[in-house]
Amino acid sequence: MRTKTRTFALESLLAAGAILIAGGCRTHYWERPGGAIADFEQESAACIEDARKSPYGPDSMQAIYRACMRGKGWRRIEASVAENNQFRGPEGEGDFLSPPPALGGNRYWQNR
Repeated sequence: MRTKTRTFALESLLAAGAILIAGGCRTHYWERPGGAIADFEQESAACIEDARKSPYGPDSMQAIYRACMRGKGWRRIEASVAENNQFRGPEGEGDFLSPPPALGGNRYWQNR
């Protein structure tokens, strides 16, 4: 009986680890119904500029950027592979100095 319990525990642990690893391959994107890349690039750049001007320092930039983007109708989502209406924005302090390309991340057309 102890062997079956240990085997079940080990299988459960391995399954949980596999789920965590698979979940780690997801990336954050911004989407808005009808939102085009030109809209995103323009509005994201404006929100990045607002975040850079924050008097509260670098730690506040992410929160300011996200609030600004939400105010423009964008929604931050998490996906393994981005669709055509999903775009990358800054996710860390360094990204505000050099933002990722809007079409960055894993895309369906890259997997063909």
